[in-house]
Amino acid sequence: MNQDFFSKFSNRKAFHLQKKKEWKRKFYVLGAMRLSMVLAVVYGLYTILYSKQVYPMLYLVIFEVLVFVSLLWWTSEVKRHLNYHDNGQRFFKNELGLLSGKENLIFNSGAEAEKAGFSLDLDLLGEGSLFHRLNRTVTPAGQKSLLKRFSLEGVSEELILQRQSEISALAQKPEWLEAFLLEGMAEDLHSAGSLQVDLPKAEKPLNNFWKNFSFIWPVLGVAGVLQYLLFDQSQVFGLVFLGSWIVTGLFSKDLSACFYFLSEKVSLYYRYSRMMRLLHHLEGNAILASKIEGFSAGEKVLNQLRSISGIANQRMNALAYFIFNSIFVLDLQWYVRLRKWEEAHQATFNAQMKLLGEIDALVSLAWWQYLHPHFKPMEISNDVVVIKALGHPLLSEEVCVKNDWTLDKENRLVLITGSNMAGKSTFLRALGVNMVLGQLGTVVNATKFEMPCWQLLSSLRHDDSLHENTSYFYAELLKLKSVVEQAEKKPALILLDEILRGTNNDDKFEGAARIIERLRNHAGLTVLATHDTALCQRFHGRKDIVHFCFESQIAGGELSFDYKIRSGQAKNKNATFLMEKLGIV
Repeated sequence: MNQDFFSKFSNRKAFHLQKKKEWKRKFYVLGAMRLSMVLAVVYGLYTILYSKQVYPMLYLVIFEVLVFVSLLWWTSEVKRHLNYHDNGQRFFKNELGLLSGKENLIFNSGAEAEKAGFSLDLDLLGEGSLFHRLNRTVTPAGQKSLLKRFSLEGVSEELILQRQSEISALAQKPEWLEAFLLEGMAEDLHSAGSLQVDLPKAEKPLNNFWKNFSFIWPVLGVAGVLQYLLFDQSQVFGLVFLGSWIVTGLFSKDLSACFYFLSEKVSLYYRYSRMMRLLHHLEGNAILASKIEGFSAGEKVLNQLRSISGIANQRMNALAYFIFNSIFVLDLQWYVRLRKWEEAHQATFNAQMKLLGEIDALVSLAWWQYLHPHFKPMEISNDVVVIKALGHPLLSEEVCVKNDWTLDKENRLVLITGSNMAGKSTFLRALGVNMVLGQLGTVVNATKFEMPCWQLLSSLRHDDSLHENTSYFYAELLKLKSVVEQAEKKPALILLDEILRGTNNDDKFEGAARIIERLRNHAGLTVLATHDTALCQRFHGRKDIVHFCFESQIAGGELSFDYKIRSGQAKNKNATFLMEKLGIV
């Protein structure tokens, strides 16, 4: 299956590389044309100053300025296509690397997020984690939404089914997913700006006088230009020129603050506008349709802000800015429009940007499902566990050993025994990670994964803390206390690995036995991996406690594992053999 994707993604990468070269040539041609227009305008102005033939050359200069402005617009469109195909080349290069077992080099790993509970035990966050492998979010709000989903807070059967419906609908549209991702990708996703709009507070109040002034003054500007062109008189134009720059000076602090804000956001707004436009092409899912229903109005609001940002961004073009601000007091024009937009649309806009982030998170989960057509979605049962061909989703198909596992509703606690490296811990993590994927609403690495909608609790690894003056053993006790308390509030799947390792054998045995007695009575399922076969003997014959094991084999002086789960208790040991093999004893 990977070979099919490798071929497909190689073709997509080559396609975007070819398109990138074509648009880059157009970009260079337009750059040369812009330079020629600037030189032509400079020559025209020089001729006007030192020649008596003012009007023919003045008309030509005005025409050249208009051509230059048009070239700026064309350049922005060409640059958009160039960036899109550059994103495509980078994206599919990264996807090919992931198919080859390399790390995700573009998208965030979630390493900065807080890691605790099962997210720490299962390595859900950080470099090479499940989040890192799955994450394709292209907006900060999308990454935040995806991280929140990984916490599994508020998950219910209804929510899982809703997520499955949304994600399955998106996963069937890989071309749409590609377009959404490429439109949204920034050059550096780790520094991409926030979608939210929170404008700097105005230092100078913008009252009705200035709002009316912004409409009247451009009329005077046009009149001044016409007076100069038709009657060779410059009184009105001189007044307009002087007044425009005085007004710019009066609002200089507010203009600079808002311009700095918009200049950082303008490229974001262009990207998000195109992403919102893509949402209108989604069909076939009623739940998704209800989510994107309000995006038509949201796109209009965003386009208004984008238009304002585009006008403000003319400050970056010294020639165009000088001309238009002198005649139309351009700075006041966009500033008045921006503050009006803030009053009318900011709250609604920010809410829609949050919703766009949720769609962004769904796209990541849908892309995961698209990449794994042989994985299956979680099925929610009442009280049984039926799992077929379970494997860890981060292991390659070549090395991943699949296991079947079935439990009856009477089974409330599972004891898994086995020697070192036999596969107990990997099985626990495979179970937990697939549970996370299932509750996220995407597909899991199994041909069947039927389980109740339990909360997920775990105690698989522990660290001491010099900062909190906490020993390794006490840290584990605190974690077990939290697990037990949460399990008694709500049914849970509890994963425990070799508990109470930091104490003597007698205390460990008695403590583990008492924890088992307590957990076997909770509504849910506890899976405990242990080396202690005596602990299994203690609970032999209980109907609600079932035993499974992983075995190792020593033959011909070599140790081997098949990593297959079996019913019963482990019989083989390998610790002494390994120490002899390594020359320790």
